[in-house]
Amino acid sequence: MDGGLLNQVLQDFVTTIQTTWGPLLQLYMLRILLMLVVLQCAIIFADVLMTHDATRLLDHLVMACVRVGICWVIFIHAGDWGQAIIDFGSDVGRAVSTLSTGSITPSAILNTGLNLAHIIWTAKATGGWLSAGIQDLEFFFVSMVIIAAWTGAALIYLGALLEAAALVYGGPLLIAFTPFAWTAELLVRWALSVLGIAIKIAVLLMTLAIGMAIARVWTEALALSSATLTTNLWNLMVAAVESLIFVYLLMKIPTAIASLVGGGGLFTFGEGFLAQAMGALGGAAASAGSAGASAAGSAASSAASSVGGLGHVSRTILFGDNSGGGAGDSSSAPTALLAADAPTQKLS
Repeated sequence: MDGGLLNQVLQDFVTTIQTTWGPLLQLYMLRILLMLVVLQCAIIFADVLMTHDATRLLDHLVMACVRVGICWVIFIHAGDWGQAIIDFGSDVGRAVSTLSTGSITPSAILNTGLNLAHIIWTAKATGGWLSAGIQDLEFFFVSMVIIAAWTGAALIYLGALLEAAALVYGGPLLIAFTPFAWTAELLVRWALSVLGIAIKIAVLLMTLAIGMAIARVWTEALALSSATLTTNLWNLMVAAVESLIFVYLLMKIPTAIASLVGGGGLFTFGEGFLAQAMGALGGAAASAGSAGASAAGSAASSAASSVGGLGHVSRTILFGDNSGGGAGDSSSAPTALLAADAPTQKLS
């Protein structure tokens, strides 16, 4: 088990982001925001002087005050409001999943995969690690696939939570540049990104709940069939195949739904880990297959050489041929026997 390692990593990073990004970004970006507000007013007055149209002054000032007011309020409350949206997504996901807060954490997800692998290894040790080389490879690759799948799932969830913290507390960096009419879209993009990651977390929790519920069934089935797991691989293969399907759905479904809202993923190390791990396992499996094929070919060559040696021994026994010749030597042996009988026929 990981001993709460991923949970500790999440807590350390989120706490650091909250205590460092939040106050410092607001402190420095507030100066930029005030400077841009003054610049916005200067641009409005310069436009009026250049166009000699004082009737537009009131309209521009009203619009500028509305934009600056919205920008200011969101800038001051970005952390609180953004975190409230993230918490809402988490609450919806947990309510639908019907699982407690402590049962769906990065460490709990990783421990699920490690527990399944532990049951498999224990059953294999009971059956005997030296019983068959092919069986050892089967158990090794299946357990590695399960560990890689659940580790990837834990990292995907960890990445989504870190992404949420970065978007919420890094918001002032973008919001400060939105007082202008041509930069106001940045505020909308930030809000949509926060909403998108909240929806992604909700869907992640719902999908994780499916995997955790199925994993409980796998755990019970593997525990009950551990004594016969070396002879009946059905439960083993079900756990491996469904783990792959589960982590694939976890990669695709939340991202697809969140992309409908807007915003792109900041952290994809979970997906990157899965790609690397599955590629490494596939390469190892291919290498093992090639080694097995080479061993089979060597065995076949040895068998063919043994058959050739037996053929030479048989020729020596039947015809007295010690020359070690090929197939042509066997045809000369009957001729030699006939020549030895020839004088006897002539005397008669």
